Amino acid sequence: MAATWNVDLALAEGEAYGDEDLVNGVCGTYGPGMNTHRSAFGGRAAEYYSEDGLLAGKMGESMITGLQSKGIYVYAKHFAFNDQETNRSGVLIWSNEQAMREIYLRPFEVAIKEVNGEG
Repeated sequence: MAATWNVDLALAEGEAYGDEDLVNGVCGTYGPGMNTHRSAFGGRAAEYYSEDGLLAGKMGESMITGLQSKGIYVYAKHFAFNDQETNRSGVLIWSNEQAMREIYLRPFEVAIKEVNGEG
């Protein structure tokens, strides 16, 4: 989805996802996946938008807005550093503050601020 750079398409996807949730009696969804897509080996990397924090944040914001327009509660998932799917309960991810702020936490910051009108 992020490869399209099309926030309107992400909004439409969120609205369609929201409609599907309503049809199925679902009031909340665990998604979108907002972690950083760093490599194909990362945990659930196919669910994440991009390795670019701004792009991932903007796409996530559009998806969240679409879902919320249908009254769906959104739980953006895999907060950060989900770099391993198998045996992940014992893995340690080493990073420094700058990388955490500029790479790993940026998608969440952008999406949440934009959804709340603070962007």
